Amino acid sequence: MSFFEDLQNKFKIWNDLNDFEKDAVRDIVSANPRQAFVLKEARDEAIRWSRAVSYAFTAELTPEQAEAVAEVSRNDGPADALRHCYWSALLASQLAYNDAMRVVMTHEFGRTEGSMASKMDIHNNSVGLRIGVANKRVQGASPAGIATNEGDIRDAVMHAFLNAQLYVLSKDKSRLEPSRSLLQAR
Repeated sequence: MSFFEDLQNKFKIWNDLNDFEKDAVRDIVSANPRQAFVLKEARDEAIRWSRAVSYAFTAELTPEQAEAVAEVSRNDGPADALRHCYWSALLASQLAYNDAMRVVMTHEFGRTEGSMASKMDIHNNSVGLRIGVANKRVQGASPAGIATNEGDIRDAVMHAFLNAQLYVLSKDKSRLEPSRSLLQAR
């Protein structure tokens, strides 16, 4: 990716934020500019991991079928639940709790606030915040970016998922269901 493409991508990400998110990011970054790296890396890592997870158990499917299953998983399904929980946990492990909570809560404002999808995301974010606090990075362990204990955080997130502590939307999107399996998206 060229410098210009990378810069365009950053502007697109910024423009996609709602006003509440922009205010939260401005406040956090103005207090400590290094936190911009934490915010970006946590977002990117959570997306990367959830994309990988979304293809779990699709090896026997055609590429088109695998992509369809992965897409369902990433939209209010298992991979989406994991992404929100992991993102929140990464933020809470590296930022002050109130800053991490503000970022994840403002993400839900003004989009689908009050919808089942938003309720699912808020619940999964709250589980992630608890996981992140429990895996708080030791100050100075890593100069910037992802916590040195991200493997522990991923394990804790997956444990929460497999123990039905996270929620996904039912197939008809009318109710929240406890997470049970990565196969729920099929």
